[in-house]
Amino acid sequence: LSVGRLSREKGHDLLLKAWAKIYANFSDWKLCIVGDGPERSNLENQIRHDGLQDSVELLGKKYPVWPYYQQARVFVLPSRYESFGNVLIEAMAMGCTCISTNCSGPQAIITHDVDGLLVKPEKPEEIANSLEQLLRDGLLCIKLSEKGIRAREKYSIKSYVKNWKNILQLVFN
Repeated sequence: LSVGRLSREKGHDLLLKAWAKIYANFSDWKLCIVGDGPERSNLENQIRHDGLQDSVELLGKKYPVWPYYQQARVFVLPSRYESFGNVLIEAMAMGCTCISTNCSGPQAIITHDVDGLLVKPEKPEEIANSLEQLLRDGLLCIKLSEKGIRAREKYSIKSYVKNWKNILQLVFN
């Protein structure tokens, strides 16, 4: 699963390149992308060109998104750049095993090989290798998912309020 605006910076074309490298070995799996945007027709063309029509679904905008997280084994954030990555936190909190590019926002959220996997931006072969690793290794998925689900506490409203309270006490005391 990937969720995000279908725009160049989100890197869905890179995810499709990665999927094209491995999908033949995982014919019972589907790649689903939730979102819409200006790159949709380019992604549709790429799907056709690479013969991925039976293994990739562009689902468009979906509300709510949480049922898709619940059905996914792996979530991928293939962004070329990303400020923070709310969808990454949502996916982790819903128990998805996550792969993200190692750009500024996601590297503050994921600790590589602890609660998710980080790959270099613009490297579809690294996304493909990580996807293949997770699709073959259910125990690794469970390990990363169990650690990743702690994002619920780390990024909860309660945690934010506590942090702001601490900051305000430092400033005004």
